[in-house]
Amino acid sequence: MLIYKEIGGKLGEANCINGIGQVLFKAEDYKKSENHFKKALKLCEKINDSYAIATIHLNYGRLYKENKDYKDKGIEFIKKAADIFDSINIEEAANLCRRQLS
Repeated sequence: MLIYKEIGGKLGEANCINGIGQVLFKAEDYKKSENHFKKALKLCEKINDSYAIATIHLNYGRLYKENKDYKDKGIEFIKKAADIFDSINIEEAANLCRRQLS
């Protein structure tokens, strides 16, 4: 991640941060996971990378669905991810999102 930061590779840096967020999610450290997703999303929005933005929305959705108090918020994030994947014609990823909703 440090190398991407040094060379200005925002997408690579965001992907590393997102990956750490996924590991933290699997380790059930939800607060730290959420913080990493937030950082990664900000970087992806700066460079306007729709695929990465959709992926992080999906990760947010999975995270929030784990918490019953935020289940509706999770569903919103997953629907947003599906919409973004549809808009960039990545049908397989959009369908993955829809399966997460059932």
